[in-house]
Amino acid sequence: MTIGEAAARLDELVRRLADSNEPVVITDGSGATALLVAPRLVKGLEDALALADHRRQQAEGTL
Repeated sequence: MTIGEAAARLDELVRRLADSNEPVVITDGSGATALLVAPRLVKGLEDALALADHRRQQAEGTL
């Protein structure tokens, strides 16, 4: 979806994110430039990164 389309439909897109884990890809003429994502999706990614880092530290013996 282009930046202009996203701007015109922002209220709809925000409501859609409330019910979905599917990000909205915003594009310009050269490709994807931004993503709209639900906060819970970001939280899940942050949790997964923290867990992976914890496991890496355990494996390295630096914990």
